[in-house]
Amino acid sequence: MDKFIKNRNFINLSFFIYVAIILKFAVFRDGFLSGGNFFRYNLAPFIEIVELFRNATPYQFGVIFFGNILLFSPFGVFLKYKRLNLTQILIFSFIFSLMIEICQLIFKVGIFEIDDLMLNTIGAILGAKIYQIIRVYNYGLEKIKKLYEQSL
Repeated sequence: MDKFIKNRNFINLSFFIYVAIILKFAVFRDGFLSGGNFFRYNLAPFIEIVELFRNATPYQFGVIFFGNILLFSPFGVFLKYKRLNLTQILIFSFIFSLMIEICQLIFKVGIFEIDDLMLNTIGAILGAKIYQIIRVYNYGLEKIKKLYEQSL
């Protein structure tokens, strides 16, 4: 039981650090409270994604498109670890992403992007699905190992 508590504490601490890192890079970065002159936002879905396909270098595309997805994958893994269902994960990841985007708008760092909300939410769902696949795979391996040990 002591090992379980240590493991749970480690996972919770890791999640706290993960959220702090996301906030540092998405909100509390260069330009935070610098008194920018205007709010930047894009409320039209898929505009930024289409622009990325048309004009971005492969590196820029990878960083922006896949970066937003990968950035939120651990969020989905953690929520699935906490046994939330996919609907709850979708809602929580959307709300967390929305809070980040609103902070970017209020503090005038970055751009409030609808596309970021979509990509971040997709990333969390993808992370949850990956967690599910790994759990099923590990469960299957454990069953095979037990069957093998019983046959000896």
